[in-house]
Order: sequence, then C-alpha cells, then structure tokens
Amino acid sequence: MKNHKKQIERVDRAVTAYQRWQQAESIRHTIPTRIEGKIVDGVFKANRIEDTLVHMYRMQVFCGLVYVTLESYMNLGEKDTAVEQTAPDEFRKRLKGLRNVMFHDGRGQMFEKRWVKFYEDGRENIERVHQLHQALGTFLDHQYIHEAAKAAYQAAQDGVDPTLIEDMLDARIGQQAIDAKRKASD
Repeated sequence: MKNHKKQIERVDRAVTAYQRWQQAESIRHTIPTRIEGKIVDGVFKANRIEDTLVHMYRMQVFCGLVYVTLESYMNLGEKDTAVEQTAPDEFRKRLKGLRNVMFHDGRGQMFEKRWVKFYEDGRENIERVHQLHQALGTFLDHQYIHEAAKAAYQAAQDGVDPTLIEDMLDARIGQQAIDAKRKASD
C-alpha cells in the first residue's frame, strides 16, 4: 500500500506539471501571429497599437506560464534531453525573471528592463520559449501517460480501486479531444 501511495504522489506531480503546460498552451493559441503594419525608417509600426499590446501582454503571460511549467518539470526530478538543451541555466534564469515580473506585484510590467531586454534580443528568445514549451509538452505527455499507467497497474495489483487514476486519464483524453477540435478549426 505504501508503494501505491508513492505512485499516486508521482502521478499527482506529473498531472500538476501537465496542467501547467495546458494552461500555457491555452494562452499560446491566443497570441496573434500577425500584426498588421509597415516598416518606417527601419522600424516596424503597427497599424493599431492595441494589436501590439495584445501580443505583448499575451506573450508575457505565456512566458510566465512556460516557466511555471518548467518549475513543475524540475519538481518531477526527471531529465529530458530536449528540455535540458532548450533551457540552459542562463535561459532558465531569464524566464524566471520574466515570470516574477508577470505574476508578482511591482512596477510597470510592460517596460520593465527584463522584458525590454527579452524583446531587444530578438526573435530568438520568442522562438526558444516556444521550443521549450513544445519540448515540455512532449515530455510531460509521455510522462503523464507513463506514470498514470504504472499507478493504475500498481493499484490493480494492490487490490485498490484505481478510479482516481482513471479520472486522470479521462482528463488527458478530454484534452486530446479539445486539441483535435482546435486543429480541425485552424
């Protein structure tokens, strides 16, 4: 029974990490991929400042949630090559700073120096955040299913009703259906 409790705790950590990823994913889908505008004197000028602000605000929330997902991943105590290569220590520190700016009360967030530096460094940072998000999703999806399956098997071996594990798997299957519907509408 003690082993069963440990398995449930591992599943809970994996589910928490996966839920964090899903939260970031829900924001990622709302980030505008195109902002209408033109180049004037070598500088992009948006037709509507609101479009630029919406993009920046959503990107800030997305970056903060990707770091929260990364924290949950680190709490699992596992290592994944793609995640580790995409998020070296310096990038992790930068993301943590962005998360702190986004989710902790403080002075103006949009023009805070960490955000300005993030955007000044160009498209590479934005692409890396998306790559990290993808790597975390791939790892957590595998980890989630793997841990849930192991825990369900162990629960069955121990004669315990694995309803909790089945509910967790149902939640994942439900998310897959939402993802499929979203892809079909894109």
